[in-house]
Amino acid sequence: MVTALFTSTSAVCVTGLVVVDTGTYWSGFGEGVILALIQVGGFGIMTLASLLALLASGKLGLRMQLTAQAETKSLGIGDVRRVLLGVAGSTLIVELAVGAFLSLRFRYGYGNSIGDAAYLGFFHAVSAFNNAGFGLHADSLTGYAQDPWVTLPIAVAVILGGLGFPVLLELLRHRTRRRTTGRRTWSLHTKLTLVTTAALLVVGMSLTSLLEWENTATLGSFDWIEKLLNGFFHSAMSRTAGFNALDVGAMHASTLLVTCMLMFIGGGSAGTAGGIKVGTFAVLAAAMLAEVRGEPHAAVLGRYLHSLRRRCRKRLAPQYGRPTGDRRVAVIGLGRFGISLANELMSRGWDVLGIDTDAHLVQKYSDSHTHAAVADCTDPEVLRQLGVTDFTSAVVGIGTDIEASILITSNLLEAEVPNIWAKAVSRQHGQILERLGTHHVVLPEHDMGERVAHLVTGRMLDFIPFDDDYALVKTVAPEAITGLPLGESHVRSKYGVTVVGIKRAGEAFTYATAETVVVTGDVIIVTGRTQAVEAFAELS
Repeated sequence: MVTALFTSTSAVCVTGLVVVDTGTYWSGFGEGVILALIQVGGFGIMTLASLLALLASGKLGLRMQLTAQAETKSLGIGDVRRVLLGVAGSTLIVELAVGAFLSLRFRYGYGNSIGDAAYLGFFHAVSAFNNAGFGLHADSLTGYAQDPWVTLPIAVAVILGGLGFPVLLELLRHRTRRRTTGRRTWSLHTKLTLVTTAALLVVGMSLTSLLEWENTATLGSFDWIEKLLNGFFHSAMSRTAGFNALDVGAMHASTLLVTCMLMFIGGGSAGTAGGIKVGTFAVLAAAMLAEVRGEPHAAVLGRYLHSLRRRCRKRLAPQYGRPTGDRRVAVIGLGRFGISLANELMSRGWDVLGIDTDAHLVQKYSDSHTHAAVADCTDPEVLRQLGVTDFTSAVVGIGTDIEASILITSNLLEAEVPNIWAKAVSRQHGQILERLGTHHVVLPEHDMGERVAHLVTGRMLDFIPFDDDYALVKTVAPEAITGLPLGESHVRSKYGVTVVGIKRAGEAFTYATAETVVVTGDVIIVTGRTQAVEAFAELS
């Protein structure tokens, strides 16, 4: 009874620890139960870990939400059904493919009957993908140490299972996207998992092969290709699964130390592997390296770590005399307008929270923003969770979806955000936003069109409207006011405008006074009613 309890616990937890020989102690029914527990345990771990990531991205605070959601970018809180189907589908595909390959090898390479070959093949495929490490041989896989047609498929299954479902899902998504659009971009989480996994496999293979190269009890009797293959297999198994093709008890102490380090690191997040996870290891390594070098920030694959970036800004702030006060702004909608605004605010030293429903946009611009989040701000609860309601300034940069623009602006007003700017795409849209009580409504396309029209049809060098009938214009000084001080040319009484600035060739702009003499070729800044400044700019 104790043996059965221990084995079932080990199987459902995909641990791989055994106290008896699985292949001889248990009956066929018992082995079937073990296999079923492995499958249920692996599926449960991948599913539960993925769903916990979803819950974390939707229910925790801003910092955890940005980490869980923006970096993985592949899952949303409404994707529970897709997670379940995705985990089941990826599990089935990998296990069938590896199981079929191993079955053929056992059938035609070792002469097993069709039934025995299929049983051996699929049992080891399921055990490998779920990183369980259960085998049907007393010596695990040491009898196949010189057969890459057995060890390599098992290693592939172990590595894929250890990557984690979010990574597998994103790889499949981007393979499809690249085939249809020719583009492929991976999230930081996926790139970090893949790069770190590959690096650990190479390092583990190299160290195991070098340390055991002359050990006759392990690799010493193999040729150099078999040594490298077994070094690779041991490296893959140590981090995640528990199969062994070499006698672990005969290894050198130094090799066992390397094995323990690999076991400690483990595999990817939301996968069946254990350990602290490769992503955690990579981030810790980058942070430690930055501290050793005395660098104020750490970077992983060209991306700054947010917490260290904030520390960096705190160190540099006194040097540049950054003013005190709340210098945070939320930019909702990361289209052309929102991104341009956010980048300009960042360049001025403001902390920017960029929010959009498009995960790819958030991932693309998360490097340049203090924070970035994938969220639907039409839900007031989302604004509260992200902390936007605590900001003193927010900009709604959504233009294409007028309904979302109005709902989000309304949510911000109800949350009593002190300073709200909203982009409108039409006069009617702007009027609705104004009636809601929006503090500032901007029509960038309309304003730019009006500005360019004035520049194209007149002698103006620049045109900036301030109100419905008031504007600021940069133009070349007309001959009618040259040669005299401005006080004597009576510009205001004759033309209804005021000259506020002047720039002479080779000099900077200066304030205009009544004693300022305008000469031919001077560029002047004029303000007044729109019709008056238009007429003044047309003077020759």
